[in-house]
Amino acid sequence: MISVMHIGGSAEVYLPLEGITAVRAVPLEVPDEVAGRKPGPWRPARADEMVTGGGWTPAGWPLHRDEDGTWLTRDPGTGLLAQEDLWARPGSDAALAAQQREVKHVARLKAEGRPVREAQARLVAAAASRSLDAGKEG
Repeated sequence: MISVMHIGGSAEVYLPLEGITAVRAVPLEVPDEVAGRKPGPWRPARADEMVTGGGWTPAGWPLHRDEDGTWLTRDPGTGLLAQEDLWARPGSDAALAAQQREVKHVARLKAEGRPVREAQARLVAAAASRSLDAGKEG
C-alpha cells in the first residue's frame, strides 16, 4: 500500500475500483498498482523513439518539440500519480500546498457557517496541532 493525496479542484473523488472516496488534501492508502508512479522528466527522444505523425513513441510515450525544434519524450507514469495536477505523495511540495489551501478553505466554510466534512476537520485540527508543536520548539 502507498499513501497518496488528492490535490485537484474537486472536494472529493470516488475511486470505484477501490470503493473509496478521496477527500482533497487528506492522505489515503491505495494499492501500489493504483498509486502508480509520477511521469519522468522530459528528455531528447532517441532515433528509435521517433515516429512520423501522431505525436507518440512506439511505447506510447508522448512526443513534443521544444523551442529549438528538438523532439522530446518522457515516461508518462502510471496510475493516480501520473496525473500530477490531481494526485501527489503526502509530504511533497504539491501536497503541502494543497493542504495549506484546504485549511484556508475550511476556515472560510466555518466562518460562513457552512458544513465541513469530518476528514477536512481532522486535517485542520492536525495542521493546528503541528503549528502549536512548532511554536513549542522555538
